[in-house]
Formats: sequence, structure tokens, C-alpha cells
Amino acid sequence: MKNGHSYLAAFDLDKTILSVNSSRLVVKASRKMGLMSARQLRQAILYSVVYQFDLKDPNEIVLSMMKWLKGLNEKDVAGMATSLILPLMLESIRPEILDEIARHRDNNAYLLLLSSAMPYLCNPVAEHLKLDEVLCSSLETKEGVFTGRSNGNLVFGREKARQMISFCNSHNFDIDTAWYYGDAYTDRFILRSIGNPVCVKPEIKLGLMARRKGWKII
Repeated sequence: MKNGHSYLAAFDLDKTILSVNSSRLVVKASRKMGLMSARQLRQAILYSVVYQFDLKDPNEIVLSMMKWLKGLNEKDVAGMATSLILPLMLESIRPEILDEIARHRDNNAYLLLLSSAMPYLCNPVAEHLKLDEVLCSSLETKEGVFTGRSNGNLVFGREKARQMISFCNSHNFDIDTAWYYGDAYTDRFILRSIGNPVCVKPEIKLGLMARRKGWKII
């Protein structure tokens, strides 16, 4: 067990720890700072609709949504996340998730934030909540500038399940005692892979699956 913890409890960020989707906060803040054009905003809205109605491979949608960052300075984006987005995220943390985190901490769980979101969003939330570790998507940069490509696989869908299993194996956690909290239908892969799946205000398709399988819903 890592650092003497008895089991692993992992949490998604968007619409799980938070009641909002951080990507929407990023879009609003980017427009406010002039980092996103009107054309890019229209594309982001289109991608959101395509994702919502499951009209395209979700991984392709997420990659497409991240391409607008190409050419932006990493320091500018990180600064925007700290000054404009983080306060809104902290205000939107779900009280019921705070209760779940406290319960797992009292039971000596290792607390992991496992999300497809960027580290500029995940790391400060994890620090605020005193979680033990973060696994999230990373974007490629060259000389401090985003290239528009991901740095490795996005922590999304099947990849999220793969990373959860790999983390458990490499740190000697039993996958059958592990917990994961998610909200999206794309989380079904990781929720199927663990012993204790929890759906937080789940999307309709995930909610139907959760009820059929008897998964916990909060």
C-alpha cells in the first residue's frame, strides 16, 4: 500500500468534485482575456453539443477542443486558471463530495484526483482539498508555448480505466476495494473496472446503467 494507506479512492473533477464543467469556465475566462476568438468560441459550443449528444468519438472531441490553445503561452493560461477560474471552481465544490472525501480520509484511504482536465485546474483543487495525488491530462508545449497536441494519452474514457488499473497495480492497491466517483457516460469504463463505483449526479445514460447494475448514486 502506498504510504501505509489501506485502499484507493479516486475522484473525477468536472461535474463530480465540482458541480460545473471547468472547460466552460476556461472558455468564458479565455474570451474575457482575449485568448479565444469568436470563431474558436463557436467551435467550442459546437463541440460541446456534439459531445452531449454522443455524435462523435469523445476522445476526438476533447482533442479538437484543446487545439484552440495552440500558440498560447503556458504561463498566460496558468495565470488565467489561478486568477479567474480557480475561485469559481472552489465555490462550486459539491458539499456531498466533501463528506465523501472526509469519510475516506478517516478510513485511511489514499485520495486521488483522476481527470481528463488540465493540471492548471486539477492541481490547485487537489491542493485545496488536501488530496494525495493527481493524475490528469497533459498538453504538449515547446519553449513554453502550447503546440495544440496532447502530451501522451488523454486521461479519458478507456485510458482513464487503464491508468486506474495501472496505478493500483504499481502501488499495491486492490482494484476490488478501490472507489471511483464519476458523472459521465465516458466514465463507464473505469466504473466497470473497480469494486466500488459511485455515480455523482450522473448523465442520463450513465444513470440508467448505474441503476441497472446497482451502482451507488449520489
